[in-house]
Amino acid sequence: MSLSQVDGSFHTPQWHAARLASLNTTHTITPDTDKLMREYRAQLDAERALKLSKGRNYSSDKSRKGYIFNFIH
Repeated sequence: MSLSQVDGSFHTPQWHAARLASLNTTHTITPDTDKLMREYRAQLDAERALKLSKGRNYSSDKSRKGYIFNFIH
């Protein structure tokens, strides 16, 4: 076997076959899945907006703030 014939990846032939088969399948999203994904995305957007509305210096980790305060004093 020459160097040009050697597969440079560490994957088995079975892995490559499964990968090629998965690329040929269509991924359908049901209306229920789509609805759940949209609800989850809306939840993430709302949480992000809430965090951003509190400003840049806001941290939910109160113990760290206490540690810094105690370290300085």
